[in-house]
Amino acid sequence: MSKASIMKKRVGGAIVVAAVLVGMYIGQFLKLPGLGPNETTAPQQASTTPKETSETTADVSVSVPAGQVMPAQPVIEAPELVTVVIVANGYRLTSDGHPETGLDMPLSDIVARAERTTGDQSGTRVKILLHQSAQEGARSSLYEALSQAGLKPGEIQENSEFLK
Repeated sequence: MSKASIMKKRVGGAIVVAAVLVGMYIGQFLKLPGLGPNETTAPQQASTTPKETSETTADVSVSVPAGQVMPAQPVIEAPELVTVVIVANGYRLTSDGHPETGLDMPLSDIVARAERTTGDQSGTRVKILLHQSAQEGARSSLYEALSQAGLKPGEIQENSEFLK
């Protein structure tokens, strides 16, 4: 090989390396998911309204006729559908109507709730929504855990649009 062709390869390689470094530097300032630390990838706390809190902690009085025994644990009907929002590397249990609010939960609690669901009319037991900051690792961990718990792919529905 001639010195000119070796020199061209070195200059071309240096240009490629410089372009990658400049792209990485600029990528730190863009607000796109997966391109470095910024406001969209920072974990956010779930907000709960006072109305939600007061409803779940309200005292309930129950009268039992004499001679009948109350069960130790109240019987709670299984929900039809569990709606989960993946936010960064975490999971938020929420409702379909208000996906921006909810309760942050560990993966094990989400899977336990999914196992107790009955499913809606179409057989869907878990609905997955993705926040803009959702990470692929959290998504694949959720799918793997649900599969190990016995849920079939047809029982899991994922919305393809990102939540803001």
